[in-house]
Amino acid sequence: MMVATTARIKRVSTQKSTAEASTIMNTFLMLTIIGVSIVLSDALQPLGAGYNSRCVCLKLESRIIPQENLRRVEILPRGPHCKTTEVIAGLSSGKRICLNPRTPWVKKLILFIERKERVTKKV
Repeated sequence: MMVATTARIKRVSTQKSTAEASTIMNTFLMLTIIGVSIVLSDALQPLGAGYNSRCVCLKLESRIIPQENLRRVEILPRGPHCKTTEVIAGLSSGKRICLNPRTPWVKKLILFIERKERVTKKV
């Protein structure tokens, strides 16, 4: 009788240990999945062309850049990622600089680019 009771206690304690181990494993698995999801959501950029998660321009250039030195100009509109419109100029030297969109010559440049894009879309 004593042997049967001891065997039953061992069986019950083994079942409890298995259940506890299973619960611990499930908790660990859920925490791992949540952790990986957080890391990936920070690492991956949202889908969409031209989307930035923060401002690109930290330093703005106000001086006039000669037209022959400009290879390309990229305008990033303001949005949830950045409070200001960003104007990035690609120079013929290969360097990229951020232009101050509040300076008069950059405002004229933006208007010129916008008009050119409207004409191109109509054609």
